[in-house]
Amino acid sequence: LKPDTNSTELAVNMIYHHGRKNEQLELIELNHVLEHYLVHRSQETHKNNYSDLKFRGIGITASDFTYYRSVLTNATDLAPFIEMERERMSQFKDNEPYLMQSVDEVDEELTAVHQNKTYTEYGLMLKDIFRNEAYGVNPVGEKQDLRRITLQDLKQYWSEHYRPDRATLLIAGNFDLPSTL
Repeated sequence: LKPDTNSTELAVNMIYHHGRKNEQLELIELNHVLEHYLVHRSQETHKNNYSDLKFRGIGITASDFTYYRSVLTNATDLAPFIEMERERMSQFKDNEPYLMQSVDEVDEELTAVHQNKTYTEYGLMLKDIFRNEAYGVNPVGEKQDLRRITLQDLKQYWSEHYRPDRATLLIAGNFDLPSTL
């Protein structure tokens, strides 16, 4: 917790200490798809239970962590935001349309990456950087793995890795420390 009364924003960062290195062969995009899936769950929870809550959020998948970052403009939104995050991360809800949407989004990202000549050349130039990554490749992943992912795969991966002992919550910005604790 890093209170800063001079800040105009409040950042809530939820970091799970798992990533591509924890995936199985033939499911190496599972973590990335789960990240998109949980962002959709967050949007659903927000719409249904916290529609007045205003925030900007993103998810990032890397080789050894998955990161959910949200920026709030009002400290009074912190308590409901944390409750929304707790709800999203404490229960896995099966939703086949979210799985399909998440797979399609990741597919679009991978297609854009593979069709961008500049990115491809840059990746070749930096190839040596990824020698210690899972499978020795850029953690963006492979398209052929996407269509193999099932809800059961997501749920199993989620239950193994989305636990408090594998997570770090960081809150920085303009908030009241005693009430947040």
